[in-house]
Amino acid sequence: MKIELSPKQGWSTFLDSTKVEGVVFEHISIKEHGGRWNYYNFTSNTSIWELDKNLITITFDGSEEENICALHIEFDGNKELEKLIQYYTERFKFVAKYS
Repeated sequence: MKIELSPKQGWSTFLDSTKVEGVVFEHISIKEHGGRWNYYNFTSNTSIWELDKNLITITFDGSEEENICALHIEFDGNKELEKLIQYYTERFKFVAKYS
């Protein structure tokens, strides 16, 4: 299942981009810290977390402020992702579009 999460008013007016990425590191256990998830930062405007068939991708707009312009999750029943999605929809009031 693919999920796009975004603020109700869109990313262009959202001011907490740094908090959104920080939440991933709080909820996902990456290999560098003894966890299971792989973390990739191939380009200056993307952050990617991967575990089996689960994927989180954050894309930044390339500005000096590094504002987020997209947040996508590919979800295959992972409990950490369930909690992360719930946190985003409750704490930040993000809208989830499923495909």
